[in-house]
Amino acid sequence: MDYVGRVPAPPLDRFIDDIHCLTGVPSHRRMNVPPMPSAHLFVNLGGPVRLRDSDPSVPPAVFTDRWFMGLWTRRFLLEYPTRVRLVGVHFKP
Repeated sequence: MDYVGRVPAPPLDRFIDDIHCLTGVPSHRRMNVPPMPSAHLFVNLGGPVRLRDSDPSVPPAVFTDRWFMGLWTRRFLLEYPTRVRLVGVHFKP
């Protein structure tokens, strides 16, 4: 899977750490995402992405188009489809 990330030009660089794109076949279908002190916006242009909370009482979420994650304090497990096409924005805290 290819990762391309860019820092936006001013004035967006005051608010956004990076804009990134993931494409291709992932080497690992699952990724542990630790707690993060910032917000993220994802636009999914590929197959469904499954997000599992580390709290087993929370049912998994399936995202087919886009989702926004604010600040979170728990770990998540992200399950990629067989082919990934994802654009993301990582906002500054």
